Amino acid sequence: MVTRERQHEYDVRYRATHRLEINRRERLYYRLHKTERAAQKQKYYRTHKEMYRARQIEYRGRQLESKYGITLADYNALMQHQGLTCAICRTQKWASRGNTPHVDHDHATGRVRGILCSNCNAALGMINDDPAIAREMAHYLDIANLARGDGK
Repeated sequence: MVTRERQHEYDVRYRATHRLEINRRERLYYRLHKTERAAQKQKYYRTHKEMYRARQIEYRGRQLESKYGITLADYNALMQHQGLTCAICRTQKWASRGNTPHVDHDHATGRVRGILCSNCNAALGMINDDPAIAREMAHYLDIANLARGDGK
């Protein structure tokens, strides 16, 4: 009679010596059964949607805690304080699929400053969070708009 340990040792050796053949066989299987596997995954997701959502929320909480030192409750309170909008442009650009709010923080101190949309977060990054550059950009736009005659 073969013990579990001996069977395991055999399986490990077999997989090591036949790795290429096993990989080729698995790739072929996945290619031939692509649609039914996708249907199985979709069905599983639909029946376990709450579990997936709970995991996403749990992961987001851990991510906020480790990256920014705030809890999910702190994040939600900050969002409510901002009226569920970007702290700079006051839009809700993250309402569209795949666009998430960004936690803006001071890179030197780590202190969270607010929640921004992708565009505002990128703009701050491009000017290295320098208020002087931001003021110069605003001044430039004011002059350009006056020269154009619309005075916005």
